[in-house]
Amino acid sequence: MKKLLRYGVDAPVITWTSVILGIILILFDYDFSWLLGILLLLLAVIIMAYTIRKYTWVQNIIRHLDLRTASKILDVGTGKDFFLTHVTKAAGPVAFVTGIESKNQYVINKARKNAKKEHVNNRINVIHGDVRHLPFPNDSFNLITAMDTKDSFMDDRDTEDVHQIYHEIIRVLKQYGSFVLVSNQKNVNRIYNYLDTLDGIQVKRSHTTSKFDILHWGELTLKKE
Repeated sequence: MKKLLRYGVDAPVITWTSVILGIILILFDYDFSWLLGILLLLLAVIIMAYTIRKYTWVQNIIRHLDLRTASKILDVGTGKDFFLTHVTKAAGPVAFVTGIESKNQYVINKARKNAKKEHVNNRINVIHGDVRHLPFPNDSFNLITAMDTKDSFMDDRDTEDVHQIYHEIIRVLKQYGSFVLVSNQKNVNRIYNYLDTLDGIQVKRSHTTSKFDILHWGELTLKKE
């Protein structure tokens, strides 16, 4: 619950509206309003359970990342900073992590506050930027990550636009550095099919194997040669 309050839930408007309306309908107790109220609360619980499962899965991803040589890390589409703070803790005291977010200033300020609450704000910098034009020199980062981001490069947009984004990611990635993308399997497969055509990189993918896992997420890893 602490994670939900600090970093938020998926579909927050639907979740909290369902909670409020559900409670009102149960208290109103008119005909079958209580039944509708229970269904709305159940919907909110399902979304919260999904979010908690996602946070747990992302933490497992962090445990398997090779952070021993990752002194400079970039997180693309940082959001409210859940992944950023946890990867900073796992990376050790010498690592410096940059997060780039294209959304409004509120999200960026929230990410900075969460980093401070986790006591890693001295090793994190969250900035506003466009992933199509990353404001960093060539070969800047050992590791670049994108965890379930809603940023532009996860959307089915113009192909040229998507290609520009990934060329930028490869440009700022150091030689032998890695880029890790975690998203739903459709996005992972789509990006993999494109990156697999490029020279100078190695790409591999994996996905959840349990048909009972509601996330159905995949993981893509790119290594720059």
